[in-house]
Amino acid sequence: MNHLIIFFHGYASSPKAEKFQKLAAYFGPNQVFAFAADLDPERSLVEVLANIEAVIAGKKQEAPVTGAESERIGLILVGSSMGCWLASRLSQKLGLDYPCQLVLINPCLDPAHVRAQHPEHADVLAKYQAVEPLPKAHYFISRHDEVIDHTKIIEELTGSEVGNTAISIFEDADHRFNGPEFSSVLRYIEQLLKTQE
Repeated sequence: MNHLIIFFHGYASSPKAEKFQKLAAYFGPNQVFAFAADLDPERSLVEVLANIEAVIAGKKQEAPVTGAESERIGLILVGSSMGCWLASRLSQKLGLDYPCQLVLINPCLDPAHVRAQHPEHADVLAKYQAVEPLPKAHYFISRHDEVIDHTKIIEELTGSEVGNTAISIFEDADHRFNGPEFSSVLRYIEQLLKTQE
């Protein structure tokens, strides 16, 4: 199975964020993609979904296969902060046609956290509905995140009986998760790719 890694950047970041650069350098620019996300949730869902589907179509044209083509491509969706909200929502749509794995870094699944810090965008951010932690995901969380208090999600995930949900907690990392701790994300994705070849 061929895999594509799609990176979802956080609030006020960009598709060329440092975490995307590290992913592309490690796995290669032909395997890692990111697209700018609009602040408006519905517009983001439509536009980013269209971009992902265009990349998948392009990959199929590069190496056409016969039979069930959709089963030949798997997606690893990597979200950071509020990008985890978008990754979670899109996994529910894309998962109908493509196997999806979620890698969520310091997830902001309830944009109310962002509204409190960015009142200038409160009207747009009020359109977001909180999403529940999803199964079949790996969460990378900084316990002392200076932006988001992860106490509740840590309690939910460590007490969860939902299969295939995992959590890695880092005591010293900050919200950006750009330091040496990011190597754990790279190694985890590398293992995912090896186990699903």
